[in-house]
Amino acid sequence: MLDRGLALFGIGLVFGGGFGFLTAAGMGVTLDGHDHATGHGHAEAPAHDHAHADPVEIAPGGTVPGVTLAALPDSAGGWNVHVAVSDFTFSPENAGQGDVAGEGHVHLYLDGEKVARVYGPWVHLGAGQPGQVLSAALYSNDHRPLTSGGVPIEASVTLGQ
Repeated sequence: MLDRGLALFGIGLVFGGGFGFLTAAGMGVTLDGHDHATGHGHAEAPAHDHAHADPVEIAPGGTVPGVTLAALPDSAGGWNVHVAVSDFTFSPENAGQGDVAGEGHVHLYLDGEKVARVYGPWVHLGAGQPGQVLSAALYSNDHRPLTSGGVPIEASVTLGQ
């Protein structure tokens, strides 16, 4: 009897965990195992920088993608974050591939610390207090920040305002 119960418990953990990860992936949420901006023997890098990646500069006269950000308090806790993009396509299926103009993903930062990688317009953020600054920056498929005129393409909002 104990062996059967243990086996059913193990099966439940596997299926429950798998369902949870599939649900999160379907909503555009990733659980980053590490942040390329820190560690790995590299010198300390600014939070919005990948120490090993040059930015993707939008050519003068080219179409510059845009991003806007809104954070709504969730009655169950945290924030429902809306990341609206223009001239840009979320492309989770091409993550880690070569750069394709106008597609990629967004990094979310809370007071300068990376908290999520986002592949869709809505994400729930469990962290954050009113007054903290939430930023969204556009990144290419190959995980390089997009810039225009040398300036990162990003938007910021103060939580609770």
